[in-house]
Amino acid sequence: MKTRFYAILRWLVIALPAFLLFCVVVLPFIPGAMGLLSDRAGPWYQAVTSKLFLAGLIYAYPVTFLCTRLVSDEMFLSPGYFAVLAVYTAIWIILLRLMFRYFEGRAVKTT
Repeated sequence: MKTRFYAILRWLVIALPAFLLFCVVVLPFIPGAMGLLSDRAGPWYQAVTSKLFLAGLIYAYPVTFLCTRLVSDEMFLSPGYFAVLAVYTAIWIILLRLMFRYFEGRAVKTT
């Protein structure tokens, strides 16, 4: 039996890769948003955006590694990089949806 909490948690887990893609794509273009180890005081939003950008970088590391090693260093932050990152995000969303459906189906069969 699905509860409201489970439904919200399921939606959040499936939407997490899309949110991290948003962080990777948008945050580099916000002035002062990436100052994780800066020496000076940044804008008021830097305390939040720097941590989101770090989470996005960790999420995008496999794509960054493959693109820079297999293609070239110029691929980083190019339109092709963002396209590969979008495909990577779509694969994660599909895998998470399939995983939830599989375990929900097993729970229905056992009851």
